[in-house]
Amino acid sequence: MYLRTKRRKNKEGKERAYLYLAKIIYRKKGRPPKQKIIAYLGPVIAGMNSKKVQPEPKNWTENASFQETLKKTMSSTLLASGFFCHLPGVFLIEDQHERVIVDINNQTIQNKRGLKVCLALNNGFLCDFTLQRLLSQNLPETTEKGLGKHLAKSLIEAGVEIEKELFFILFQKLKDGLRNQTKPNNSQQSTTNANL
Repeated sequence: MYLRTKRRKNKEGKERAYLYLAKIIYRKKGRPPKQKIIAYLGPVIAGMNSKKVQPEPKNWTENASFQETLKKTMSSTLLASGFFCHLPGVFLIEDQHERVIVDINNQTIQNKRGLKVCLALNNGFLCDFTLQRLLSQNLPETTEKGLGKHLAKSLIEAGVEIEKELFFILFQKLKDGLRNQTKPNNSQQSTTNANL
């Protein structure tokens, strides 16, 4: 699956870009592949760019989980893009045409009317789908290399540019979190051994 933009005229007659989730369908031999739209993600609001997020002092990431570190990284990206923190985890940007609210905690991006929108951020798109994919830990069963590729792809798709050092910190926290989830705790092991 991949993100695709389409340009079309809206009700006011202005041409605007819209973001979709699509996949490629391969057909019988001799026929070209076809795109299938899976989901509509929202209209694209362009012009958002930020600097690469630098790793903060050790206390920023040292005792934080993967999710907490990623949320702080997202917050830094939004602040560097001109948003201001409205409430903890909720960021707002407003100009004469649009007002956008990014709620990291609820993983939503909406305009002032409550409709979902997509931000063209750096070289990606920050929308409900990319934010949820980035913050969820529903990762494919894969190797370490595959896990790193998945994390990198999710960050790029969401338009989050970070320095290598911060990527390695996030990757290590993700690996550690998955390792802790897959390890059965000692009390479960002892009960299982006692039952045998």
